[in-house]
Amino acid sequence: IRPKHRASVGPLADLPEEPELVVIPAGNAIIGDPPRTEHVNVFAIARYPVTRREYAAFVDETGHATPASWRDGGTSDERAAHPVEGVSWADAVAYCRWMTRRTGRIYRLPDAREWAKAARGTSGRAWPWGEEPAGRVANTLEAGIGGTAAVGAFPAGATPEGLYDLVGNVREWTNTYADGRVCRGASYLDPLEASRPSARQYAAGDLAGVGFRLVRGMTGR
Repeated sequence: IRPKHRASVGPLADLPEEPELVVIPAGNAIIGDPPRTEHVNVFAIARYPVTRREYAAFVDETGHATPASWRDGGTSDERAAHPVEGVSWADAVAYCRWMTRRTGRIYRLPDAREWAKAARGTSGRAWPWGEEPAGRVANTLEAGIGGTAAVGAFPAGATPEGLYDLVGNVREWTNTYADGRVCRGASYLDPLEASRPSARQYAAGDLAGVGFRLVRGMTGR
């Protein structure tokens, strides 16, 4: 059983009311491997994964259990801008519901098609940043950090639309179920070559390196 305790990581009053979002227009997306084309409705997706600071606000307000990884001091100020990790799919859904109640707007997890369109664009590029990995683009195993990094710390890995950390840092929960709840994006534990946005991934049993980002519904969903 994970501990239930306050998890403040600085002044919560400094938090924005809602995450910074990027609108992805409706249209065709190239999904999967082998690739196929599917229509995806308009949606708005968070520019960054949910951070420890943001998750701490949720914990402080609701009394929700903190991730087991926070026992190592993960709620300290110097890690507040890192993505939260060690959260279950149910934890992520509970956060979405809290954000929906808090703002009056519909927040949820992306489905795998939406996540793929955000990462690959309408052209179906191989990686969020383009067709080839080059240089320091993501916090994957090769980066040698051995843990999460602050969100946005790898700007070379951003999409042209300005979405960060879609590859590396943490695997991200989706609302898609296929032989298990699907994650996307890979983490600091995964090699870059296994981190392609087209790849279907799952959470490890201990949830290490697993986080999430939000989508705001724009079509009544």
